[in-house]
Amino acid sequence: MEYKKYSICDTLEKAIANISIISQNMIQDGELESGESWATPIPLTGYFELGTISKHVTGKYFFINPDKKYLSGVMCEHQTDENPNKTKIEYFKIYDYMNEDNLSKFRDWTKAPHSLDYKIGLNIKLQPKYTYNALGNVVEVMYYLNAEPNYIGQLTYSDPILKYNAYYYHGENDGYVTHRTVTRSWIMTNDEWSDDEKTTTKYYTKVQARNVGVRRRKSIIDNLIIETGFFVLITEGLTGVREAELLAKPFLDEVSSSLSSYYESGNMRDINTGTFPLYGTIASSTQPFLDNVIPIQYTGIEGITIRMFMLNRIDVSPLDN
Repeated sequence: MEYKKYSICDTLEKAIANISIISQNMIQDGELESGESWATPIPLTGYFELGTISKHVTGKYFFINPDKKYLSGVMCEHQTDENPNKTKIEYFKIYDYMNEDNLSKFRDWTKAPHSLDYKIGLNIKLQPKYTYNALGNVVEVMYYLNAEPNYIGQLTYSDPILKYNAYYYHGENDGYVTHRTVTRSWIMTNDEWSDDEKTTTKYYTKVQARNVGVRRRKSIIDNLIIETGFFVLITEGLTGVREAELLAKPFLDEVSSSLSSYYESGNMRDINTGTFPLYGTIASSTQPFLDNVIPIQYTGIEGITIRMFMLNRIDVSPLDN
């Protein structure tokens, strides 16, 4: 073993055992009295900025090595010439919020928390922010420490902890989802996302896939109602969300009967009309606000009306891609 100044052991037990070996070697050589110990294991906490609390984020321990001749039989995993606690150690932020049940299970906070259940294994509830694709599938969930309501009743998020990204695979003939891959990644204390990710795959039966289709179309409508309410608010010069909801209520009553059909069949077109019920209801509605033009900064295209925006949102299918 190449001689270096410090030994680092993965556990306290290993550090104690190795110090015991060193102590016995030194007692035999007359450097220590019987019963004396060469060193006390030091927690490897890493260097933290002044004013913060040192945390044992590695689960490891180290000690100063004596002369090389006393290291016979010593088997620590790492050796170094620099004091390990002079280097700042970045770790996964999520570990700071583990509940007591998990503190003993996860000792090394520099390793990705692949098996930590972030929904029940923390002492706080993370705040999810969902991102949907045009089909209504959840393609990303960012989990934050904090969420605050803003002036239009939506949430402003801060302090991300982990993110969930999903990709869906659809059948070429029927459009049903066949499987989904999910990648989870966690942020470090230096606010950088770790490359150590966890990827899983889920496969769907036809029944499960059909239910997924219903859920994603409901997501399309749920998000569309929120977006439309906002566009009504800004284009009608209203002062609150409640006013926008009251203005839009007659229109929502109009489309209610065709929503069930949309949830079940999506944009499957009728042979005779060439369209589907929800599309026809929105296209023919006489509600004035539907022809309000949305400011270009919200769509990126000039001249888009609320009606056009809604029709574009609902007329999607995996078979269209």
